[in-house]
Amino acid sequence: MRGAGAASFGPDSQTFFMGGMLGWINQRWSDAEIPFDRLADTFFTLPATPLRGHEYNTLFGNKFSLINAEFRFPLFAAILPGPVPVIPLYNITGVAFFDVGAAWGFDIPYSRFSDENGPIVYFEKSSDLDFRVAEKKEVFLDPGTGLISDVPTSFTSTYVDGDVLIGAGFGLRTILLGLPFRYDVGWPYYRDGFQTPPIHYFTIGIDF
Repeated sequence: MRGAGAASFGPDSQTFFMGGMLGWINQRWSDAEIPFDRLADTFFTLPATPLRGHEYNTLFGNKFSLINAEFRFPLFAAILPGPVPVIPLYNITGVAFFDVGAAWGFDIPYSRFSDENGPIVYFEKSSDLDFRVAEKKEVFLDPGTGLISDVPTSFTSTYVDGDVLIGAGFGLRTILLGLPFRYDVGWPYYRDGFQTPPIHYFTIGIDF
């Protein structure tokens, strides 16, 4: 088990983004975007990972808390008696994991339209900590105003309601060509239970 957290204060506070894993080869990004007035800080953001079952930058803020629980076990070495003839199989281990974390402290814009005065945010996630299990929602937007529409349109936006992200799943670990390869499959947990399809993570790097 592992716990991590951080908080940054002031007008130039540090940005932490939550979701995904370090070294994620087939990476996916969420629809959340760092506000334009903080783009200069994008190069100095720090990952709050791993939080599997979710995409990169699902939530971000200047404060975060993260707990990871893993059960690791030898796979083929435990199943097959005696020496394992195929050396790569001997190095394969399995892992079952459960991740939970939260990030808050910044307003996250999910709808942005522009006019002659520049970009306008029509709705956004509040910077206050919303201590509820997160739920991903998709809404229709009025193409003329950018506001949420009650009728279907060709413009949509996906946002996360709630600040507590939860994910669980299992994975494999091995050493291949001298590199630590990892494969994980994680399911996001929302208020109505685990959701499909899961997210697959092919990564290079060591575990915590």
